[in-house]
Amino acid sequence: MQFIRSYLVVVACMAVIGGAVLAEEVKPDAEQDARRTQSKAAIAGYVSNYRAFRYYKCRYQKTSARAVSLKAALEGKWTNAVSAEFRLIVDGDREVSECLAPPPPPPNLAHAKPIPGQPGLYMMPVTFPGGGHMTDGDRELSYSRALQTAGLHGRQAPYRGRLSTPFSMGAMEIGNRHGPDRLDADGDRWAATYLGSEALDSGIVHTVAFRERHHDRGSLSMRFALDPSRGFLPARINVDYLGKPAPAGESKTQAHLMSARECSGQRWFPERTLVIDAPDKVGDLYSVMEIKLLQLDADERPSDDDFVLDVPFGTAVHDPSQPAKGFFKLKQEESINLKDLPALFDMLDRAKSEPLMDTAIPHRSSWHWPRLAGVAVGLVLIFAVIAYVARRRGIAGRSND
Repeated sequence: MQFIRSYLVVVACMAVIGGAVLAEEVKPDAEQDARRTQSKAAIAGYVSNYRAFRYYKCRYQKTSARAVSLKAALEGKWTNAVSAEFRLIVDGDREVSECLAPPPPPPNLAHAKPIPGQPGLYMMPVTFPGGGHMTDGDRELSYSRALQTAGLHGRQAPYRGRLSTPFSMGAMEIGNRHGPDRLDADGDRWAATYLGSEALDSGIVHTVAFRERHHDRGSLSMRFALDPSRGFLPARINVDYLGKPAPAGESKTQAHLMSARECSGQRWFPERTLVIDAPDKVGDLYSVMEIKLLQLDADERPSDDDFVLDVPFGTAVHDPSQPAKGFFKLKQEESINLKDLPALFDMLDRAKSEPLMDTAIPHRSSWHWPRLAGVAVGLVLIFAVIAYVARRRGIAGRSND
């Protein structure tokens, strides 16, 4: 009997302990679901605000500098600061961006570094080499003033260059390809951790982290702190690389949203961002990039004529993904419009078979068909007037007879 009582006591204790364990297991699951729901809602808010700027025109300034620490970078205690202005025009998938910095100085071998394995070739750092990028969603052109080249890129081999625009905040690439919504939707590549709410200097934010599922030296992780008080813009973005950890326990790259501008329709546009890269070795300087909005028009839709890049004569046009196509050089300065991209691709296809072809781009004006229609209507009206006058004169002649 005593054994039975002892057994029942043990079973009762185990039941209590088991119930407590079960409660502890259920509670984290409920909290995790709540964090997931909260983070998903914050990502949806970010997408809604980002898509609300379907078209806009802006000018902004980028400043490249150095700082002795993360704290000094955030406080604006910089050295070797260099600035340049940029313009950016967006209308859906159509986009043109351009660095308005003056042409880089001629190469100075005293500051150049030889390229290993390529005798006679040197590299010289240029902070703002100039140039631009344009795309219609299917075709792209990237132009480098320093290299005097224009690269053509198709959907199968898009332009992979990074461009620090106000919305990309120096961490999400062109078109925000590394935005939280894109990473969250790509579950095969990215593993998401929904961290819920936390406090930052700017207030309460909703945080979500992503890590690439494959593990190699190039894999990275990204962490977004989405600010509900400013259209769920990322108040902070932390980027870390598996094969390139920062020495001081900080993230390798940090983007801090210092201020945002409220626009019509309760939309929020990034106004000032600091992008800070930690050094590879303790004691080295931090790299700082400030992206500062100067002008913004998010209410008037850009015209077709706004999507233009001026490219000087002598620029070599090529396809970086298909070097066997060869290249051709512009024999005159060109104002390249988005509508000219198909013609450029066609000219490059003919470059090797027609080395003496005319490199003048046959521009397609957005007013081409309206002008033809206007001419046709004008001719019809002229003929109608002539016929009417001839008829009236014929009637008058018969009356006189």
